[in-house]
Amino acid sequence: MTVTQRQVDEACGNIQRSLEAFAADPDKLDMLHRALAARQWLREQYRAAPAALEPHLDRLRELGAAVTDCIRSARQMLTEEYLRATEAAGAWRQRRQACRDALVELALADGLERFDSPLGQIEVRQGPSVTMPKPGTAQRAELEALLHESGRWDVVSAPYAGKLLKALEGGLFSPDQAARLSELCQIHTACRLAGRRRSPGR
Repeated sequence: MTVTQRQVDEACGNIQRSLEAFAADPDKLDMLHRALAARQWLREQYRAAPAALEPHLDRLRELGAAVTDCIRSARQMLTEEYLRATEAAGAWRQRRQACRDALVELALADGLERFDSPLGQIEVRQGPSVTMPKPGTAQRAELEALLHESGRWDVVSAPYAGKLLKALEGGLFSPDQAARLSELCQIHTACRLAGRRRSPGR
């Protein structure tokens, strides 16, 4: 579908308003991101249908330059914020992993299926999982050769652990093949956590 005049005007207006909001308050990084997204959308429309955007090229070039100038003037702040966010994200990943490992340990020990708190709840889903040998190892080469020989390579798609487990559970291999696959791949019980926050006021 060809882009309309209204769509172009809306995208250009979004860029202009977002840049103004970011200039007024550099903490509003979402405004800068919104401007970048609108500019990217216009670029994609131009690549898809150049003739439709030809009448707007001067305006698009002007707004594109404004976006670049805005980023250029905020370069140091963006660099520092990126570094801070990277450190914070790493710290939160570590905290999340520590909480996950502890909750999984308790779920396995006490047979729990759910954890509750005033903030929300976490459901614990247990099931079998497969850990395949790492690529480049002799065990991985043997695994792939066995899958080819059994005619099940296409079934497990190159191979993916989940599809390999499904094929094993579905009896798609001979007893000898299944036994060898079980030796090559570690089959164990895994826990998956699915968290959900409570809605405000509930």
